[in-house]
Amino acid sequence: MPKNKPHLDSKPQDVDEARNILSLLKKQAILIGASEFDDGFQNLPNVTTNLLKLNLLLNKVVGIDKDSIYLMLDMNYSNEITSEIINSISNISDMIIVYYAGHSLIHSKQLYLPMKKTMFNAPEYTGALLVDDLLQLIINKSKAKQIIFILDFCFSGLAGKNIDTRGKDIFLITATSSIERAKAESPNNSNYTAFTYELLSILENGVEAVGEILTLQDIFDSLKEQLESKNLPLPQITSYGSPNKLEICKNRAYYNFDKIEDVFVDENGDAFVDEVDNTFSVLKDNVTTESKPNSNTTSEVNMSKARQELDKLLNNIVVEPNEIDAIFVFDLTHGRCLVHNTEYNTDRQGNVFVDKIEAVTAILSGLRSINTAMQEYGQEIQGGKLQHVFFQLDEGKLILHFLNSYRLHSPIAIVFASTTASDSGPLLWHSQKYIGSITELLERIL
Repeated sequence: MPKNKPHLDSKPQDVDEARNILSLLKKQAILIGASEFDDGFQNLPNVTTNLLKLNLLLNKVVGIDKDSIYLMLDMNYSNEITSEIINSISNISDMIIVYYAGHSLIHSKQLYLPMKKTMFNAPEYTGALLVDDLLQLIINKSKAKQIIFILDFCFSGLAGKNIDTRGKDIFLITATSSIERAKAESPNNSNYTAFTYELLSILENGVEAVGEILTLQDIFDSLKEQLESKNLPLPQITSYGSPNKLEICKNRAYYNFDKIEDVFVDENGDAFVDEVDNTFSVLKDNVTTESKPNSNTTSEVNMSKARQELDKLLNNIVVEPNEIDAIFVFDLTHGRCLVHNTEYNTDRQGNVFVDKIEAVTAILSGLRSINTAMQEYGQEIQGGKLQHVFFQLDEGKLILHFLNSYRLHSPIAIVFASTTASDSGPLLWHSQKYIGSITELLERIL
């Protein structure tokens, strides 16, 4: 236990004095979020709550003045963000914290951040922002000696590979590696994304067995430990400097500070902080968030109807006179079959696959080529390089079509099986006819 630690029932005589060194630093924060999308991307309402709570903690815990924290949420195009950064970035000479949460998209071997108006199939022409361009802009325009980037989106480990630090101390903490998807919902609190929830918890509650002040390395080590304990994607850190020497804030686990109230989103989609002094309050005029449905009933009915339609579609496909004898929807992340046809063409041998569903799943999970495809999925599918994989088996052949829809939470493959010994051309042709219809129903279910 650290020496001279205050009694648990006491508070520091003067909290402001206790963090006087940190308060002398001139700091700024830029918080950017993309929660709503018009084309091809799933909305991320938790991004809004992330920004609200982080804004509160950066002010209350890290000690950044409210006027030095800039929030940008649901911009239509990237030029709106870059213009706002250029206009708002100050001559702060010590530290800037930059946070981004939203989707990402790998296209033509580049990592893009889609905006509200970005089109999934043409991000470079519809206002998406290249990640490294965002980082470099802030590095170039800021006079801060230390810049911390905190990135919460899929494949965020790819960020910062080609930046010029210009002699500054640059630190990147990312939610995932270069091939992993970030989790849109924390298992502990469904109002936040998984990565950001743990970060917020550390800032709010502190870290046990650490001294009075949390360094960036302390925060990252605790973040990694918490995420690993919950089997969530592990964060990554890239440092052009010494994170163990970069002091961020007072350690709230060391002192008995008052609890900080949580952020709430009411039934109208208004976001606010429930505090007596109303220190921080954001309503719809400033921050938009996806309105929550009045109940889950409508959603559940729609999902059930979509599942019935999917079952019927799969059965109709396999009973037709074509090369397709069985269809499986396969979850690549968890190695499991989600749905498959229950009927088959009696003139063929589709029951070979359907009656041995567990064996087929084991084959799919165990094939080394599948594992390779899964590794390539994250980096290649969105660039259009990995669209389908063909396997020749003793019982016939399989074609796996990989889905590239962000409305689906996990990488999904639609597996078409055939018992014929002919080449894969006819099976590929027949299967491609139905990919769109199956995908549309899966998006409504998953």
